[in-house]
Amino acid sequence: MPDEPYKLATSAGAPADDGRAAALAAPANALRSARVAACEAAASALAERGFVQHTAPDDHWTGTLQLPRSGASVTVTVRLPPRFPDALPKVAVAQDRLPKRLAHVDSDGTVCVVPTSNVFVDADRPVALVEEALRRATEVLDGGLLGETDADLEAEYQAYWIPTDFVPLLSLCDGDGPARQIAICDLTGGSKLIGRGLMAADRAEDVAVWADHVGSKVGSTYQGLFIPVHASVPLAAHNRGTTVMEIAQLILRHGTPAGQQLLRDAIERADYPQIIVLSMPEALAGAGRRLVAVLIKRPDQRLLKKAARGFRRGRVPAARVLSKIGREAVGRLNLQRVDLAYLGARGGATARLAQATVAVVGVGAVGSEVARNLAALGVGHIRMVDPDAMNPENVHRHALGMNSTGYAKVVGLTVDLWRLFPHLEVDGRGVGVEELLVDDPAYLLEADLIVLATGEETLERRLNRLLQDGPPRVHTWLEPIGIAGHAFVCGRPAGSGTVAKPARGCFECLYRPDDTFGLVNRTALTAPGQEIRRSLAGCAGTFSPFSPLDARRTAADAAELVARLLTGTATPPLLVSWRGLHTEFEAAGYRLSGRASQVPPGARVEVQGSEIVRDDCPICGGRAQDHTTVQAGGASSEVTP
Repeated sequence: MPDEPYKLATSAGAPADDGRAAALAAPANALRSARVAACEAAASALAERGFVQHTAPDDHWTGTLQLPRSGASVTVTVRLPPRFPDALPKVAVAQDRLPKRLAHVDSDGTVCVVPTSNVFVDADRPVALVEEALRRATEVLDGGLLGETDADLEAEYQAYWIPTDFVPLLSLCDGDGPARQIAICDLTGGSKLIGRGLMAADRAEDVAVWADHVGSKVGSTYQGLFIPVHASVPLAAHNRGTTVMEIAQLILRHGTPAGQQLLRDAIERADYPQIIVLSMPEALAGAGRRLVAVLIKRPDQRLLKKAARGFRRGRVPAARVLSKIGREAVGRLNLQRVDLAYLGARGGATARLAQATVAVVGVGAVGSEVARNLAALGVGHIRMVDPDAMNPENVHRHALGMNSTGYAKVVGLTVDLWRLFPHLEVDGRGVGVEELLVDDPAYLLEADLIVLATGEETLERRLNRLLQDGPPRVHTWLEPIGIAGHAFVCGRPAGSGTVAKPARGCFECLYRPDDTFGLVNRTALTAPGQEIRRSLAGCAGTFSPFSPLDARRTAADAAELVARLLTGTATPPLLVSWRGLHTEFEAAGYRLSGRASQVPPGARVEVQGSEIVRDDCPICGGRAQDHTTVQAGGASSEVTP
């Protein structure tokens, strides 16, 4: 049946006195009419193909697909989702009628006909959507029965691992580690995900720290096993359990000697129930390991007594016990990894970032967002320095909210970051940076990198002098009213320690003497000599106006530079600047600098090398190699600060 012209209904010409009600009801009425019409068209198309409609327990159609290559006939059901035609029809097959497990067929029998995201659906052609869904389902089932997609079962293993016990088992275990005993702890509270569940970790102490960060409580602790193997647990067919013998054979045939011995010892000691976390290789070489977990339940005592006949308690050979309990089903657990290596990799983190320590000096509007970005990027250790408390007037341009007012910013951020990223090592010092350099200089100087986000040029010029021989630094700051934001890298290349000399081009190089205005920042897009401040409460309430979006944009640039430095894809000196559209700035009568003419509105600029270095810089002096680019709509051009 061809598609008929199909458009959303509209409401027009309503009487004036009912205009508001009609306008409010129009979108819902149009949507309802459109979907009813689409479902009627789809139903006619299915009926023409011989599908039969059923109304109980829900609306669906049943029919037969003829698979042309395998010659099979398969009964399928078709359901139109509530959002049809803005969502595709669902085609499903009864798993127990298939001769084997097929890839791209979910545990409920739904056939995957398209990816689950980023799908464009032509909602104006409901009949074509039904036809296309049935055609793709035919291809999936035909290819599966012919064995063409068997490799996909292994590649997408986690999608076909069907838990029999849905109590979450969160894992902090090192997925690449050796066979070993691990701790299994009861957890309660902290989040809806946990509610009541379990956590596996290499040490019970790790669970205690993680739970404290997210507000969970730790209960009883048990002993479990972590065993790496070189093959996968066989995927269970529909309505079929995984047995103790299948798990034992997998470990004894494909495990390490240490893992094999751990299993034998547990069986011989009758350690039941026993949770085993299995670390299996990913199908794609070099993609790491995947984890699943099983629970060997306490077997029927009669089976254990039969196995123990003629042997002393605790001395029954594992092979004999397995011969008696091998057919017993294990529980397939709902394991979810929450270790940094796994979560960080999904966010693009590397091992280098996870091992790095970054100190953030100044955690105001920009610095607080830098700290949060670094945590999200997978930096494993974050230190924060700021003497100030969180005040109500900062709420709308700070990573913290009203619930943190009155607390030291470093305290509020520590708690906040722990709850967001409980594996993170983070702490803060509520003191000024100069005081810290006197009382505990190692806190800064033994970090891998320092971010300076104080917003105070005088202080950062002083720190530039004091930290010349310290770790590499990222200075970051904003200009007011959305004019610009900057992040500047200087010092040693990351990871070079004290062996390499600091690169030429430091924070002081960004300033030049001016006969009229004194010392001027030559990277600024604001013309010198202007005081751009506002006040809501007299002199005591003056502030530099900028939006939270400005702070986040600059913090993102700074965090990106940190990641590039730590992973060796950027070297000092390097300046990144962005320019806003400046509508409000110019309307207020403020003037732009000469550099602003070199940076198009909306552009992001990177400047590296000798264009940054001042030959007469009193701190570093010298010259570096040139490399400058502008990023604006994909174009590149030369620029000088």
